[in-house]
Amino acid sequence: MNEEIKNLKDNNKNVERYIKVPSKNSINDNLSIESEIINSIKKGFNYSTLETNFISNSLRNFAKELFKIHMEMINIISNNNKINPYFKELSEKIETAKKDPHSFLSWLNYYKKLSEYFWIYPYDMQSEKLYTILEKVNNEKEFDNYISKYFSKEKVKELFSELEKNIPRKHKIVLKQIEIAYNSKSYVLANVGLISIIDDLLSFYIYDKGCPIRLNLFNPIIEQLKKEKTDIDEDLFLIMIANNYITNLYDNIEFNEKIEIKTNKKTRRHTCAHGKFYSNKRIDSIMLLNAIYYLLITQEILKIYKNKLFYDNKNGFYIPRKGEKKQAIERVKNSIQKKKEKKLKNNNQNMI
Repeated sequence: MNEEIKNLKDNNKNVERYIKVPSKNSINDNLSIESEIINSIKKGFNYSTLETNFISNSLRNFAKELFKIHMEMINIISNNNKINPYFKELSEKIETAKKDPHSFLSWLNYYKKLSEYFWIYPYDMQSEKLYTILEKVNNEKEFDNYISKYFSKEKVKELFSELEKNIPRKHKIVLKQIEIAYNSKSYVLANVGLISIIDDLLSFYIYDKGCPIRLNLFNPIIEQLKKEKTDIDEDLFLIMIANNYITNLYDNIEFNEKIEIKTNKKTRRHTCAHGKFYSNKRIDSIMLLNAIYYLLITQEILKIYKNKLFYDNKNGFYIPRKGEKKQAIERVKNSIQKKKEKKLKNNNQNMI
């Protein structure tokens, strides 16, 4: 994956395309951006630079918006009987890009489909193979069937070995026992252990280590990165995919109603942590192992954000502005002190 994502930029660093997302969804509004798209496509349609101020706050919708614009534009071109050679050339360029596993359009499709199928990029998979699989499947279950075959006994063993080399020391004994559980097909036990590791890896970014929240954790980091970066590089691409994955894994399931998880992979942190629902499927364990591999990579990419995130009930996770960090730290310390006092008071009452 590292090499594949890196090639997005290295192989196409001279190609740029600027897309302005229109304020309305009408076709006429989308037509206003065509000239900019056409000019860059004529240069070559591969990895692109995107003006970061057009990356929406809701990055889950980012790829959908670009696909929507692209498909509306293609429909206009395809359905226009009076199409001129200029647009015909554009159509041909786009079709060529769609068939290239390394093109920006293909990577947008990977982003969209991997988010939809509850995955981060499959470990050690070449983009050509991922492209081929996505061409063949129509839903998450079909995709999981291909991925399950890809993750052979040897591939999973290789993945465990990679994790053992890179995982924090405190998790090594847990990982070894998870591997024993996995090999004995005790996938529930493996999944619970894997989720505990994911929980801790995500706490890397949080100042208050007692904070149990993980949902939307990457949002403020992505917001800051989009202000600093002039393009969607390999790092931001991975973080965006990981962000969508964590959103699914940490989905808050309602316990007062019948638990219904509609995805093929049923593991959720919320249901596991509270003993409400478990999955005993091999594909869930592979998914979690794969996630840990990329969360370790993400942690290295984002190491400057260690302990930088704070949380409040109103705004969720945030990075304090310059001059506000001291107050944020004081609020955390006061909160911790209040919890200690409350615990001490309860203990004293129980002794009476």
